[in-house]
Amino acid sequence: MIKWFFIKFYNLNYKIKRAVSAGYYRFRNKWMMRSVNVIFDKSLLINGKIQVTNMGKISIGKNVVINSGTVPNPVGTAITRLYSHNKNSEIIIEDNVGISSSLIYAVEKVTVGRETMIGGDCLIVDTDFHSINIDSNTGKRGAGKSAPITIGENVFIGARSIILKGVTIGDGSVIGAGSVVTKDVPAGEIWAGNPAIFIRKTE
Repeated sequence: MIKWFFIKFYNLNYKIKRAVSAGYYRFRNKWMMRSVNVIFDKSLLINGKIQVTNMGKISIGKNVVINSGTVPNPVGTAITRLYSHNKNSEIIIEDNVGISSSLIYAVEKVTVGRETMIGGDCLIVDTDFHSINIDSNTGKRGAGKSAPITIGENVFIGARSIILKGVTIGDGSVIGAGSVVTKDVPAGEIWAGNPAIFIRKTE
């Protein structure tokens, strides 16, 4: 009887803490996003703590759901980060998009189309960050190349996938979990692997 009571008490206490924490982070996230001039609709739902750096422009459409961390989605192990690198950088997230514990990093532009789902721990980065070559004069690596990323509508990107610079993923396509996408994916196709290759049509 005593054991049952403590189990119930623990479960109730845990639920209360989760509810209070969720309410705090939803308030904190939206306040923080307003402070860095992110454009978003009031329907935006954020579960967990996110990180946003906006040196350029970030806009988020209607009915977008962002999960961050392991509590809202155990598949994700990191927090969701949106990073607009400079005054010309742009991140556009259209209506009804779902994102779990992923990084979207734009030096130029990253667009995520309507109804797209991004699984846990994905990296969507439109830059190499730095060159692979070492400058003979300075002994340092120079700046990397960058190119816009466009993800179409109704795309599904499996957990722990990486979408690299200059890639366009067509409407209705599926990227298998753990894939590294280095080139364009036509609409309505399934791609997977490292580097990702065509598997079959979605229909």
